[in-house]
Amino acid sequence: MKKQFLYQIAMLAMAGMLMGCQKADGNQKKEQGQSLEVVTEKYYESQVNEYAQYYMQKYPGSYVKVRSLPEEAEKREPELQKMRTEIMSGKGADVFILNADNEFYAERKEALFEDVKKSMQSGVFMRLDPYMEEDAYWEESSYKKEFLETGQYEGHQYILPITCQYSMMLGPEEGMMPKDSTLSDWIAYARASGNTELQYAVYSLSLLSGRWQQPTVDYETQQVVFQKELWRDFAEQMLDVEVRSWIQGWSEEPAAYSLESNFPIRGVSSDRECVYRAVPDILGKKMAAVRAYGAISMACEEKEAAYEFLMLFLNDCYVKGTKSSPYLQGMLGADEVPLQEDSFKEWIKSWGITEERQSEAILDSFRELEGAYFPMKADVNLYDRMIELFSAYAGRDGNPEEMTQRIYEIAEQAEKEYTMLVKE
Repeated sequence: MKKQFLYQIAMLAMAGMLMGCQKADGNQKKEQGQSLEVVTEKYYESQVNEYAQYYMQKYPGSYVKVRSLPEEAEKREPELQKMRTEIMSGKGADVFILNADNEFYAERKEALFEDVKKSMQSGVFMRLDPYMEEDAYWEESSYKKEFLETGQYEGHQYILPITCQYSMMLGPEEGMMPKDSTLSDWIAYARASGNTELQYAVYSLSLLSGRWQQPTVDYETQQVVFQKELWRDFAEQMLDVEVRSWIQGWSEEPAAYSLESNFPIRGVSSDRECVYRAVPDILGKKMAAVRAYGAISMACEEKEAAYEFLMLFLNDCYVKGTKSSPYLQGMLGADEVPLQEDSFKEWIKSWGITEERQSEAILDSFRELEGAYFPMKADVNLYDRMIELFSAYAGRDGNPEEMTQRIYEIAEQAEKEYTMLVKE
């Protein structure tokens, strides 16, 4: 109760501070000696340093210290433990620019916040919505607002998704999957088409088992929303003998249809006329996985300055008309999808796609997205188990009863892990 009371007092004090301040326009004079500490991934280090240099040039006398997480496990683990101890004691970094979990990573690294949603609930992060309400960016920008919900708890914003990753099907419009469909619809459509290239592309859905349904838990209601029976049914469809035979449609030559999860998209060129479909899940929802996200520590003393620094990762109006690095235009990570349409268009140009028609076609898939989610360890475990199962039965008929039993076991294990996440 005491902790909650102090928290409420802090929130009231912050609200009062905002009421007495002018709306931030990026030109306010900062106090001499103002400093911020930023924790980020090694992967983002050079870009975050560019942002820090820009900020310090804009506000002489300010200082931004960038602290990167080691990539080597033997160095990373003790550093994470040290940072967690600092955070628990009300100290540590002011701003976090971090990477969410991802089942596609070849080398998986332990995260500073292993469960981002629970970290929001624990009071680690500062509420951002009082500052967002005073920031014209959120009325005027092309940021995809549907992505904000995943960074909210009890109606308040604590985390800002910065980049995402999602999968898409690309190919000629004639024969392409309809927009309003589920993953099971895609299998039925591919089966009926008789098109071996389309069938091979659909078989690639086997690589997305951790995303066949998202989200799978609701932290606010503490409910598991994983549709175990529906997920199981789709897994059985994917392991059907006929569907597994679609892998024979693979060719070294560029296919008319392909399913892509990596950016820049392979095989995309201005002279290839395609349509692009965001891949749905088993319920028909089209969700993206958060890659980079930003947050501010509740212990941060320079909250207004921290918010302005954080917004540099989204707000390209800070550097419009300058010769600054293109990374200072709402982009972070060369292979990660920016969450603003304006930045998305510039990002596509960096692949060499300059034709408006092609750019708009790719952007259409982004516009289809209905929201985002933070991948969890349980998603990664589910993915690993299914990849092992698909590998075991690739190119052979196998025992149908044995496969079905293994699918049931994997679904049961996933449900248990999701339940543990919301009950702990």
